[in-house]
Amino acid sequence: MNYRQCLKRLFETGRARIPKNDLVNMQRLLPHLDHPEKKSQFIHIAGSNGKGTAAFQIAESLHLAGHKVGLFTSPHISSFRERIRIGTSLITEEQVATQLTRIFTTIDQHNLEATFFEIVTCCAFLFFADQNVNVVILETGLGGRADATNVVHPLISVITSISLEHTEILGDTVEEIAFEKAGIIKPQTPVVIGKSVPRSVIDPIAKKLNSRVIYCPDDIARCALENLHWPYDSAGLSMRPSCRFEEFGHYILDIAHNPDSCRRLISIIQDKYPKRKIHCLFSFSKQQSLTSVLQTLGPHVEQFVMLDFHHERILPAKTVHDQASKLGFVSSCSKKVDLKVDSDDLVLVCGSFYMMNEVRNQLGLNDVRDSL
Repeated sequence: MNYRQCLKRLFETGRARIPKNDLVNMQRLLPHLDHPEKKSQFIHIAGSNGKGTAAFQIAESLHLAGHKVGLFTSPHISSFRERIRIGTSLITEEQVATQLTRIFTTIDQHNLEATFFEIVTCCAFLFFADQNVNVVILETGLGGRADATNVVHPLISVITSISLEHTEILGDTVEEIAFEKAGIIKPQTPVVIGKSVPRSVIDPIAKKLNSRVIYCPDDIARCALENLHWPYDSAGLSMRPSCRFEEFGHYILDIAHNPDSCRRLISIIQDKYPKRKIHCLFSFSKQQSLTSVLQTLGPHVEQFVMLDFHHERILPAKTVHDQASKLGFVSSCSKKVDLKVDSDDLVLVCGSFYMMNEVRNQLGLNDVRDSL
């Protein structure tokens, strides 16, 4: 199978809206792949917000110091290949096809089941094992305890933050969500936690596992690196992945999508640009808390423009527009990101990861893209 054929089959498996609540599929599939998850070292990262940035900064800091570093993140913006990389190089189309073909053949031969994310995670494990990386920075997809990535025994675990998110899957309280994230803590393995992670949940779990808890209220990526005790280059800590307060002219692209991340985003903008008006290009993913996010952003923006892009994970623009209007905010819908504003105004693009490919395409950003 070639790259296009592999991705076609992969996407046809569907991204399960409600992830499996166990690791049974992974535990059945990995032995048939000769346990690639046991052939690499890992730093395992979970969290409600900030886990992607922390993963990227840790990977960059180690890469700049000369280590061969794998990075696994999700979702992707423009190309599936973004999810799996070594240093600054994305996995190639041929390498994706090689690993996915092996996985699909194994699934078919042994009549196994696997979700989209389970297959992608196995693809990453196989690739990093084949490439003999020094360490893999492994970001969870959702939660932690039952996440497909939670089959590794890492050098160190990291939980960046806890806030209410995916409550229909992870639980209705911060404590319930923290319990799910704490599932990545392994016996006798240090865990670095951010300031919003409830110690009342983490400490008893870590104590039972004889794992040291390292509380880090500020720079969690730096704290993780210092406790890894490997040489690293702190220049990597100032780098940010795409769509994390990414400035392009008067546009700011950020994947903030829940009240906590949106609150922090507005605070950063107001600190950096205290007198500039903000217009918000917005779309929103399904199964998220739309009303609370609109209420967080609304008082600080001149208007919402709901982006009318089709994606299976995004709510219809009219649905989002109607809710914003109901809350008393100025709102309209558009298929274009070329928003006409005063020269000193800012255009904030936020709300959903899944709109960013089209936004970046319309802005003329030269990203690697899949043409499927």
